[in-house]
Amino acid sequence: MFFILQEGESLRRILYEGSSQKEMYTYVNSPFGDETQKNWYGYEQWRLGRLKALKYKYDPHGKFSFYAPTV
Repeated sequence: MFFILQEGESLRRILYEGSSQKEMYTYVNSPFGDETQKNWYGYEQWRLGRLKALKYKYDPHGKFSFYAPTV
């Protein structure tokens, strides 16, 4: 199992380095496990602030934050 995870991370790094992206983005439904909120939601600070405000408004108790929490 470790070998598969290691190979997956290696492939992800190769693809990122071969792209013209300045930051590494990750699709929230298929994370590797070492991503930050910026990888999931975007590197612009306003995005995370807006998402946190909406999450607080519609899910103030964090019942839907198990998979990808915003706090």
